Amino acid sequence: MAAGVGAGAAEAAALDDAASATGCFWRQGPMRGAVQSQLLRSLQLICEHYACACFSLRATRSFDAERLTVMACIAAVADAVLRVQVTDTPSLFCVHYSGRAGGPTFPFGFELGRYAIESENLELPSPRLTLSRAKVLRYFLALKKVVPDGNVILRMEDRMRMCTGDAALLGQLCLASGFPRGPSTEALAGYMTGEYSALCRNFPELPLCRDIVFFLKLLMVPTSEGLPDLRAWVPSDATLMWATAKVKGGAAAAGPPTYEVKGFHRQLDCAELVRSARESEDRSAAGGGGGGGGAGMFGRVAQFFGIAKPRAPPSGADPSTLVGALISSEDDVLGVRVLPDFGGRLRPREVELLLCYLTAPYLRIPLLLRFFSVAERVTALVTDELQAALDGALFEPGLWQEATNRPIPQLVPPPVVAPAVGAGGTSASGQRSAGAAAVAASRAHLATPAGLLFNELIHCPEATLGPLIALVQLVLELDTGHHTASHVPAALYLTRLAVRVEAYATVLLDTCAKGSAEAASAFVHAPTPPALQQLRAKTELLRVTLRASVAPMLGGWLARAFKDAGQKT
Repeated sequence: MAAGVGAGAAEAAALDDAASATGCFWRQGPMRGAVQSQLLRSLQLICEHYACACFSLRATRSFDAERLTVMACIAAVADAVLRVQVTDTPSLFCVHYSGRAGGPTFPFGFELGRYAIESENLELPSPRLTLSRAKVLRYFLALKKVVPDGNVILRMEDRMRMCTGDAALLGQLCLASGFPRGPSTEALAGYMTGEYSALCRNFPELPLCRDIVFFLKLLMVPTSEGLPDLRAWVPSDATLMWATAKVKGGAAAAGPPTYEVKGFHRQLDCAELVRSARESEDRSAAGGGGGGGGAGMFGRVAQFFGIAKPRAPPSGADPSTLVGALISSEDDVLGVRVLPDFGGRLRPREVELLLCYLTAPYLRIPLLLRFFSVAERVTALVTDELQAALDGALFEPGLWQEATNRPIPQLVPPPVVAPAVGAGGTSASGQRSAGAAAVAASRAHLATPAGLLFNELIHCPEATLGPLIALVQLVLELDTGHHTASHVPAALYLTRLAVRVEAYATVLLDTCAKGSAEAASAFVHAPTPPALQQLRAKTELLRVTLRASVAPMLGGWLARAFKDAGQKT
């Protein structure tokens, strides 16, 4: 259900081009203010119910990816609904939020925080969720071009402090509605928290937007200690209580007011997001790792090794996870003294080759599939570690491509232009941010607009589907007709993997069948006619193999299992 909500939300959230605008049900005709209010109220209820479900279940890698992406989709839809121009009586909050108030005003909006970075390593087995992630990122990138930086609201990840965008929006609302602004920002902060209930009562869109954005940023807290306890929650527990933090000793505040949020029977704080990111950068810089200061896959390795209780398990496709030491390049692989042997199923040379493949995210999908599509290696996939590594390699989307066309590097590998230490009086935090930006710029040519797996299927489907079909055929050759054979866990895993990749290929083919405009909206770059023909042929071959050969094999195992169980009873 969550995946369906996320996919449907993303379809409505992709409003940055005319094609998606005409295809959205709610934008095909005029909208009344009552419908807008009801939509926002429904989104808040969905958000609260979904938050209860998220905090009531143990977070796996795939579930963590799902809940983050679904919540980002809910936030995107809420932002889109707030900007709709209604035909009857518009809400004053929506008028100012969307920038239609007239005079020297500009639109307001909120940001996704570190979602673009967090989502690089999210394991998304569902192609709909992968497309949702790309559409949401493009939607907020389009907003960034029209919303000034000073009008960005709800930057609660910055130590839960009231930002300049909050003060600007609340000040405009007070001026337009005649409510007193107060002598300081403390009063405006009270309007945001509801302690001064005038704005929240007259403009219910304000607390709705505030709570949805808070839930999104709360889910990105890297430690499970910053999240509610794992227990069976009910929707009433998700009601957030906001207040302005009291200054100790009655002294004047040294900075802007700070928000305090309580829910799920505890105080909640999404400022842990920025604090943990800075600590991760400090650890990475102190250790001299090649990860690049906390940005992307390798920057998060230090975070996972330094946090006692991470929000979700680390990426299985990260070579550092497999060997227990920081690995960011092939040179680091050569320095590993003790290599894992995965129960004696891989030789040391094969393990080194596997780890080297994992250090190259842009190339590793076809390399890993070809690596395992050998008879003596396919049975190694009975181990959970190798299954997690292959899942992560295929279903983690990787760096997101903002621009339509990627920059072509002049040198390979591209040099990392590090900022001069202490240049211009730059602070240590500024140096870390500049260093992370330099590393990100050096890897910009490796980004994709819709994820690594879609990128492979679009440009070179043979390199991915060919070895995958070979793996499925190897499973059929190893079949002994009994469900207790030693290779059965690998066969079940490869069947699940093939079905998921087939789903990706099917979504790509279905989207391309709707026309070039739809394909460009979803993938930016549609496959060429030869690549599309190759993709269609390989997908059909994979589908026939799964249905005509693998399905009867699984049915035979199931019948044998029922027969054995009946004999035992």
